[in-house]
Amino acid sequence: MRILAADIGGTKTVLQLAEVESGAVRPGHRQLVASQRFPDVAALLEAFLAGAAAGAIDAACLAVAGPVTGGRAQVTNLGWQVDAGELAARFRIGRVSLLNDFAAVGYGIETLGPDELAVLQAGTAEALAPRGVIGAGTGLGMGLVVWTGDRHLVLASEGGHVDFAPVDNEQVQLLRFLWRRQERVSCERLLSGAGLVQIFEFACERAGAQPVPALAEAVAPGAPAEAL
Repeated sequence: MRILAADIGGTKTVLQLAEVESGAVRPGHRQLVASQRFPDVAALLEAFLAGAAAGAIDAACLAVAGPVTGGRAQVTNLGWQVDAGELAARFRIGRVSLLNDFAAVGYGIETLGPDELAVLQAGTAEALAPRGVIGAGTGLGMGLVVWTGDRHLVLASEGGHVDFAPVDNEQVQLLRFLWRRQERVSCERLLSGAGLVQIFEFACERAGAQPVPALAEAVAPGAPAEAL
């Protein structure tokens, strides 16, 4: 069976082909592309499959940076509309599944080995306790993994869009700074590539300082998101 997997983000998309036989997975062609080079997900997939000289695809799973409902999704920071049925028909794929990108992360953490983990704060782990996943990139992704009695259940979340709640005077000033630019300030407006730029610009204004050229280049539009 030949499968296609993709992680579709607002800045970058990773695509991978693989062959699955008797439970064994043999990775194939892999590519990292800039999402904004393409007008929609269909154009992105068409370019990848043409470059990979891929034959028939039996199944595809696309992790999307945005909410997924009923086989349809929207990539929040691109505005792309993704429809599993339409993609299956267009590319003649037997089955296309969509899931939120941080739901995919939630499923993936079970496979991590000790050498892939870093301890931020030592403690005693509880094997069946809830697990949270969070990551800053073009946006702020969140998810939750809970034990149901016989398996782990992954819950997708758009928690990055909750309101930013300042807890001291400096953060109140930051909120007011951002209110001059946008009507609503969510946590994603700060904990993301674009958020790094806004925090930096706030710090410069507050200090009455101009950034040195190297710093100005580092926070140029798109630079922090590319780094993340």
